[in-house]
Parts: sequence; structure tokens; C-alpha cells
Amino acid sequence: MAVLIGIGLVVSGCSKGPRRYHHLVVYSPHGLEIVQDIAQRFELQHQNDEIGIRTASFSIPSHAILRQIEEERVQPRCDVWWGGSSLMFMEAKADGLLDPCPAAEVAAHLSLDLRDPDYYWLGTFVLPAVIVYNKAAIPDWEAPRDWEDLQNPKWKGRILIQDPVISEAMGQIFAALIQARSGSSGNPDAGYEWLRNLESNVLAHTENTDHLFARLNEGNPAAITIWTLPDVVVQRHRYNYNLGYVIPESGTPVLTEGVALIRGCSHLETGKEFVEFVTSADMQLYLADPKSGYYRIPTRDDLGDRLPGWLKGVDVRDMLRKMPIDWNIVRRDRAEWIKYWDEKIRNKDLSRETPVG
Repeated sequence: MAVLIGIGLVVSGCSKGPRRYHHLVVYSPHGLEIVQDIAQRFELQHQNDEIGIRTASFSIPSHAILRQIEEERVQPRCDVWWGGSSLMFMEAKADGLLDPCPAAEVAAHLSLDLRDPDYYWLGTFVLPAVIVYNKAAIPDWEAPRDWEDLQNPKWKGRILIQDPVISEAMGQIFAALIQARSGSSGNPDAGYEWLRNLESNVLAHTENTDHLFARLNEGNPAAITIWTLPDVVVQRHRYNYNLGYVIPESGTPVLTEGVALIRGCSHLETGKEFVEFVTSADMQLYLADPKSGYYRIPTRDDLGDRLPGWLKGVDVRDMLRKMPIDWNIVRRDRAEWIKYWDEKIRNKDLSRETPVG
């Protein structure tokens, strides 16, 4: 379900007649809070221009955005798609739904794996997968240190997993772990075996992250999960959840979120300005700053000492023991792999847990 956020700043002045505006339509899976915040900041940047900017931002679930843009191919309503995985942007490029943005200033500050080679999408944030645990239930020294540790029988009935059929992020993490284990052979059997062993320790599959973290924070019996680092940090600071995390020693999949221009959009130049705005050093630093409350991990490689304390020492060019993943193979085979998990590996006796009330 799409939620429209209309932002239009009223600026007083002595000019004659009503003020004129450029318009912009943004589709984003980011939450209402961040979308409204950034749209308003973008408009404020232009409040003293002769012609202002009015932004209509639609908050749409990530799995629905690509379908929405496909349906509007002949007459696009959207100008900028902000947020969503690199895999979805790769699909959109292959389907001819995007226009390149090679002149964006950020392009010189992104490694090749954080943007499209032809600039059809640009990376905005990175989401490293981590092993998360309840610190009250599991001492730091005992927490799993690597992916294989999650198969230890002592964790039987203590692991929660966000349902990868429902969750775009969890589906990507599972598919990436399968691809990493298939190597050059392309055979997913080793990855399937790892998932099968993991499933033997799973207590339940959850349908949303709010329930996942609430259950995990209870710590009894569920005490471990797999999720993305920025969300874990948000949960700790926003809700005071007693959670620890481990970056797996053998490496971890790092998901990339992006931004792109829609082919045939009505407000191309304003769209380009918005892309420049959300990928600028100032905005990436703002979104990473704990004061903003968003805890995003920037993609730019030129922020250095300006990064907030919680990210000091993190280099996006060698992000947190990044696991080598062929994302083109993941894009091609992910649906088949997750279908196999759902039909052949998922423990049908486990509940698919949803919030009560």
C-alpha cells in the first residue's frame, strides 16, 4: 500500500503573484519518517530559489516498487526511485526502466560494486549481514562467531529467522550465502545443506522485523537471529534492546541500497538534483549521524574522519570483512533458490509467527 507524503513549503516574499514550483515524485521503501525528513530538507535547500520545489513522496514496500514502475512504463508517474536493493535496480535496468545518471558527483566516490557500471543506479547505503544475539541470554564470549557456528546443536530452538519468502533482505542474505558456497561450480547443494542444518535449530520464522526484535529482546527461548547491522543499531538505541552482534569471521554478504532516475520521467532535471542531494557527502553524514536516529552506513569512500564515532575505522571499500558474492548470479537464481528452501528445507512444523493485536 502506497502512502503519499506531500511536502510543500510556503515561503513568504515580496514577489508579485503566486510562487512557481518545480515538481518531483519520489518512490521509496524507506519509512515515513526518513522519507518526509529528506524530502523536506531537499525543498528547504531551494526555498530561496526563484522557482521552488514541491515533492510528492510515495512510501511503498520494496517488493512493490518495481512492479509499480513496470505498470507505469508507458506514462511514468515517478521521477526518482530512492531505496531498495541493488538486485531490484539491476532488474529495472535490464527491463529498460531506468535512465543513467553519470554526472552525479558521488560516482567518483563509489567502488564498482556499489554502483551500476553504466551509472543506471548509484549506491546510497550498505547493509552488512550480522549474527545478532540477546546479550542477557548469551554472554559475548559464547555468541556464535561465524556462519557454521549457527549449526551447533546447542542453539536448537533458540534461533529466529525472518521469513525469506516474505522478507526481501532475508531472501537476499540466504541467496548470497548459497552463492558463496557454490563457488565457480554454480551448484547450490552446499548452500542448501547449510540452510538445512540451520533450519534444524530454528524456533520460528517471523513476518516482520518489529516482531523479530521484540521476540529476540525477550531472550527466552529465542536468543539469536541474522539481520542487517544498521537495523540492529537502531533497535539498540531507539528501544534500548540489549542486543549484541558479530560480524562473521569468514566474511558476510553486504547488501547495497540505491537510487535511480526513471526512464521517461516528467521532471528529469529536478530528479537529477534529488539524486545529487541524497548521495552528497553532507546527506550521507547526516543519515549516518546518531542524532538523526537513522544509523545508515554510507557508500562514499571519501568521508574518512568525518564519519560518526560508531562507524570510525569502517572503510566501505573493504566493508566489514565483505564476502565475495556474484550478485548477477544471485539475481538470476535467487527466486529458484528461495522456492527450494520454502518447499524442501523449511520446517513445516514451525509456526510463521506474527504479532498479536
